[in-house]
Amino acid sequence: MAWLVICDDAADSAALRRDHLQAHLAYIEKVMDRISVAGPLLTDNADAMNGSCFVYRTDDLDEARSLLHNDPYYRAGVYGRIEIRAFRPVAGVWVDGRFICCRSIIRKHCGRNVGRTPDQALSTRRTR
Repeated sequence: MAWLVICDDAADSAALRRDHLQAHLAYIEKVMDRISVAGPLLTDNADAMNGSCFVYRTDDLDEARSLLHNDPYYRAGVYGRIEIRAFRPVAGVWVDGRFICCRSIIRKHCGRNVGRTPDQALSTRRTR
């Protein structure tokens, strides 16, 4: 599993972001083995940064929080709103361009008939 962390910048935090950039980048290099992907969030016209996004590689929510809380941007108050969500990467080029989980996991979370034809789904129903 992983943790998706979305951090929206606090109002008027551009100077804080700039002042703490080198420390933030040094920290990211230090914890790179715990990060699947990370980068700045941008305004709609992509002319300015207005947040950060991290996907932390850990099953432990406390570890994900620790990774964020030790980031110099977090400590300096760059972020105003933070959302941390459990995340399971299962498809796409970042996970080797294919599904990486088995159908039983998908069925558990999406219903037992996922990936079956209608005839197969009907044949698995129990009759009493």
